[in-house]
Amino acid sequence: METDAVIFESPGKVVAGRATVPDQLGPQELLIRTHYTFVSPGTERWILLDKFRAKDGPLPPPFPRVPGYQRVGEVLDVGSEVKDVKPGQIVFSALARTEKPVWMWGSHISVGVSPAEFVLPLPEGMSEEEVAALVIVQVGYNAGTRPPVKLGDVAVVVGDGLIGQFAAQTLRARGAYVIQSGLMDERLEMARGLSADETVNPQRTDLVKHLRKLQSRGADIVVESVGLRGNIPQCIEMLSQNGHYVSLGYYPQENPFDLMKVHGLETTIYNPSSFTRERLQGALRALQLGKLHVRELITHRLPWRKAPEAFRMVVDGKPHSLGIVLDWREGKA
Repeated sequence: METDAVIFESPGKVVAGRATVPDQLGPQELLIRTHYTFVSPGTERWILLDKFRAKDGPLPPPFPRVPGYQRVGEVLDVGSEVKDVKPGQIVFSALARTEKPVWMWGSHISVGVSPAEFVLPLPEGMSEEEVAALVIVQVGYNAGTRPPVKLGDVAVVVGDGLIGQFAAQTLRARGAYVIQSGLMDERLEMARGLSADETVNPQRTDLVKHLRKLQSRGADIVVESVGLRGNIPQCIEMLSQNGHYVSLGYYPQENPFDLMKVHGLETTIYNPSSFTRERLQGALRALQLGKLHVRELITHRLPWRKAPEAFRMVVDGKPHSLGIVLDWREGKA
């Protein structure tokens, strides 16, 4: 079956095109018509620019590629072993299998086949476009739930992107006092009160000095969410004795972390990545309870055919964007 899809044709080139999806469902698969997908500005940028590869790791599939790993839509059909979801239900799904072009998670697609393991029914009344961001939400949620938090612990989140925002929101919801650092004033404005208790632009304020004035021993928790090697020494400098360091960055060419730098601090290091069904369920529950917020971080809502425009914003950084939703409701399979 042919269907509409966002296709990364070659490095840097995005088109609104067509893809072929399987005609037959596996026993643990569902056929889902997409309503919304959510752009992952970090990972999908790496994929588009052909930089998503680890040193000595497996090569990614060749171009053209169907990207995306988070969408919400209506179930059209279910495999023989799927018992807990029925046609007509609105669900979140990660991953969608295509036959051509090759799928690289494949969720930016009008109608797709998804594994039941990563399909979750939406609780009644939840916003479809917000839940479409669930994988990104879960990465930040995962980071924010790993370290122990005592009421009033000071946490510094380096990075004002979506992952940093959701990590900060999670830590704040757990009782930490959160300082969020970033270079984009528009994003820091979004973070104030929503994701962080205070924000710092290090181009104007020395982050380490600011932290030490607040708490002389340093931060109980530091999260590096950007993936810049140059941030790591400063993050370590901010850690308190017995502090907790959460690395969310993607370092494709080498491991830049020197364990001896944190040996004397007796630091606990976390390196959460990817997603699991259980963590997706936890993040969905946090969204449902109002502990995490997506709507306020959405800057653009575009029809899916304007995906090339959306990814130009992601790559160029102009105009400013953060959360980008693609609307597929007018798409035809």
